[in-house]
Amino acid sequence: MNDNQNPALRHATNSIVIAGERLIGPGIDEKVVGLAMLAAGVAHLGRLMPAEALRDHLSRLVEELAGAEARP
Repeated sequence: MNDNQNPALRHATNSIVIAGERLIGPGIDEKVVGLAMLAAGVAHLGRLMPAEALRDHLSRLVEELAGAEARP
């Protein structure tokens, strides 16, 4: 299923974007807000997934991000 066609996922994504925009204010760097939101998401996944599965998932994500950075 295309993530863009899933109304629940689209709503969740929009909610996260709005929350991040509201958190970014005077003196608060958007990178700090992004990292805090990412950390909260990982912590939440840690409650939903077995530790080994979460490590594997995050490892694949890091590999994908590293590959994306290497592309021109």
